[in-house]
Amino acid sequence: MDKNFKVAIHRHALWKAYNGECFYCGGFIPTVYDLEEEHIIPQKYKDKPTELEKIIKKYNLWTDFNIDAYYNRIPTHSGCNLRKGFKLYRKETIHQYLNLAEGKVKKIQEIEARIEKKAFTNDELFKKGFNREATEKFLKIIEEDQEKLNNNDENLTILNFKRERSYRDHVKWQEYYDRMVNADPKHLGIDIQYILNNKIRESDFERVLKMNVGAREKYLKIYNNEEWFFQFSNNRMGGNHYAIFIRDEISQQTYDFFKPNKKKDILKNWLDYIAEYCANADILVRR
Repeated sequence: MDKNFKVAIHRHALWKAYNGECFYCGGFIPTVYDLEEEHIIPQKYKDKPTELEKIIKKYNLWTDFNIDAYYNRIPTHSGCNLRKGFKLYRKETIHQYLNLAEGKVKKIQEIEARIEKKAFTNDELFKKGFNREATEKFLKIIEEDQEKLNNNDENLTILNFKRERSYRDHVKWQEYYDRMVNADPKHLGIDIQYILNNKIRESDFERVLKMNVGAREKYLKIYNNEEWFFQFSNNRMGGNHYAIFIRDEISQQTYDFFKPNKKKDILKNWLDYIAEYCANADILVRR
């Protein structure tokens, strides 16, 4: 089979196996032509065997780990792929992503086999290679198969719901993250209060950041787990005087937004925690 046909079939199978969804943000990828194929462990390490061996050991991957294997290749938006770049996630996140991708391998292979059978069985046209006539026929087969996904009303309804929820989650967590990054901006407390009251709810902290609810008053929010303690409070009696504290429960070090230049490493670690756990919940937060 011509290599170009094989690549096109794989891209279509990858797109369809994931129901047209971006692996990182959950948003819809309209067609296979809008898809970018991402490698969870960056492809650049394929040409750096020594570094790859170190990564395999560090992240406790399979000894025969293959960068080009289907379990390391996922569909993404171009923007999501660009934001991820060459960076490596935490060990737990990488294992989660690889396991999710491995679960799609069989489906990808089944779709590839079906398209190959439909397109190439006893057809002299395709034996001539990647010519115009063969390409047009092949694209028609691909587009017909793609329409089956787009025209499935029930499936599309589910996808639209997931895309809408994923988009809302991404926007609110991105806004929260961005405000936390700006340690001492004007109106920070008012903005954080608005986000916590109108966008991010108690259930979001529980579901995404895996934190318990310690208090959920309108002007007092406390969330905590074994690793972190986060508190927002607003003393309305004295006007808009707010307090935001972040405590690393392991080191017992606290970051106070009233003292933005002290213990900034605690803030950085908190931001890393937010981004990592959002990623675990399939919400991409740009750092």
